[in-house]
Amino acid sequence: LSLPYVLYLNGWVIGVIFICIGAIAANWSNVLLAKNAAANNVANYSKLCEVAGGPGLATLLNANILVYIFGVLVSYQIIITSLY
Repeated sequence: LSLPYVLYLNGWVIGVIFICIGAIAANWSNVLLAKNAAANNVANYSKLCEVAGGPGLATLLNANILVYIFGVLVSYQIIITSLY
């Protein structure tokens, strides 16, 4: 929902450039993740984090997912209750 507002603030040219840079960065990071997962023969992101950074990074990933899910649920409740 914020994309039209950001395009309005930055203008169409810079906004499209930012979208292209974001798409290139997202594709590049996905390719890096896929190559590392294939090279280390791991099936999921949690195992890839454990291979790359040890058990501490895997624990940090799990904590981040937990905080993210909690934030999404709270945001969803706020949005839904504000509609009525």
